[in-house]
Amino acid sequence: MGLKRRIVPVTDMEDERLLKTSLLHEEEQIERSGSKSPQTSWSDVFNLKHRPDLNDFISRLIKLYKSILGKVVDYLTARFPQFFPIPALSYVQSQRLNQLKSEILVPFDYEDLSHVASLRTLWTSAFQDTPCPSGVPVRSPIWKDMGWQGEDPATDFRGGGVFGLRNLLFLARRRPSLFAELMGKTRGKRSAWEYPFAVGGINLTYGLQEMLGLRKNATTDAISRNRAARHFINLLVKDESAFDELFCLSYDLLDRRWIEAGVDYMGFNQVLKAVVAEVEEALGGLSG
Repeated sequence: MGLKRRIVPVTDMEDERLLKTSLLHEEEQIERSGSKSPQTSWSDVFNLKHRPDLNDFISRLIKLYKSILGKVVDYLTARFPQFFPIPALSYVQSQRLNQLKSEILVPFDYEDLSHVASLRTLWTSAFQDTPCPSGVPVRSPIWKDMGWQGEDPATDFRGGGVFGLRNLLFLARRRPSLFAELMGKTRGKRSAWEYPFAVGGINLTYGLQEMLGLRKNATTDAISRNRAARHFINLLVKDESAFDELFCLSYDLLDRRWIEAGVDYMGFNQVLKAVVAEVEEALGGLSG
């Protein structure tokens, strides 16, 4: 049994010296007996390296705090813009944003030779060993193997316009391995009723555009008040292909979340909405 400290009454100032001497003596005895309790420092308490549970909890707490704070700030700046002025976009930012908005609104048109050429290029990317059908429109039942609803992809471009085709082409050219994995459904444990690759991409394009406010008849100033959109505009200035890159990253994330969810096609929209919200949160958390 360890030694216990004695309580020494202090009656006057002269006895204080005796008290200190007594306590020091007892400390030395405890150390010699080997019964001294290990000291715990604040650095040990918050040593996240050895407390993965605490680390995860704090990370989630910070993430939740930022999310709530960001939504409050977004609401206040939108509701009371006179009290929360947002710096005006630069000339380059406005130009890039307006250019992107105009491109998004372009519908697919078989009379536009560039649109037809892009569609044929997509066929080659998806079905390398199969000749592309000649003539216009470019019809074939093989398109369904890529995830289109019918024999003519043009009927599925109504939502995303030709921009949806552009995103899929960018994915095929810049991320060919990812394109093959997503189209071939080669990752993870797949559902018995999978989401269609091509149509899924068109829906993702549309969802990202809406999240950033690019499809609404909103002013440039209104778009810039969205934190996620503001940070996206900064990326757009650095890289004109920012939306295409965002699409690739988002589609990769979408497929991973789909596998984790373990749902079938009936649950695709739910997974899609969750992924778009996750991307919005990630963009809103960027610095700058």
